[in-house]
Amino acid sequence: MDVAENLTALGVTHPDLDRFITSALADPSTGGNPVEMTAENTRALLEACL
Repeated sequence: MDVAENLTALGVTHPDLDRFITSALADPSTGGNPVEMTAENTRALLEACL
């Protein structure tokens, strides 16, 4: 199915993370997450996906 293995395979690099974190926390769907998302745990999640 040619699905990328991780975010790195999609070209995401660490300098992109701040922009992704800001966008993720501003997204209205984030409020529906059962875990309250903060900049810290969002960064940890994204770093684990690299």
